[in-house]
Amino acid sequence: MIRMICGAALAAVIAFVGATSIAQAAGVGAKYASREPHTCASRTAPASGPITAAQAKQYFQCDTEKLATSSGDDMTLTLVTGLNVQVGAGRPFMMNSDNTGNNVDDGIDPHFTVYPIRGSFTHYTCHTLTAFNSGVGRNCLKQEMPHATGICFMSSFKEWHCHMQDISQPMTNHQPAPRTD
Repeated sequence: MIRMICGAALAAVIAFVGATSIAQAAGVGAKYASREPHTCASRTAPASGPITAAQAKQYFQCDTEKLATSSGDDMTLTLVTGLNVQVGAGRPFMMNSDNTGNNVDDGIDPHFTVYPIRGSFTHYTCHTLTAFNSGVGRNCLKQEMPHATGICFMSSFKEWHCHMQDISQPMTNHQPAPRTD
């Protein structure tokens, strides 16, 4: 009897590990019927001088697109599409406006130049297909951000981060997850 229980427990562990490995191999996007989130291998360019619009776009995608815990144990996947970014002239760090929210979380360093950015994008917050109970093509909230503003900055670890938003825009429920940029 004990051998059967131990054997069943071992089989359950092996099945769980195998299923987890298969899910990881398929990528996080598979759970959301979406593309994979962008990642940045490095955030150190440019080492000096102004950031380009292409770099700002890349770092914004890497900062924004991620898995996050929502209510309960549900994980949400945030993705952006249709991203356009413009970079303004660099300016000094301003304590009242730059030292907030994600900028603090990402370790903004007041010794480095801050670059204002503006642009537009579509923001998606997607739930796993089973958690949202609506199935493929109906598991995301979609929010157009046509007049987003924010900043790009260097952290104390000399890594670039970019954040922007366009508040007060309505969300549309039950939208399909993006499969492309």
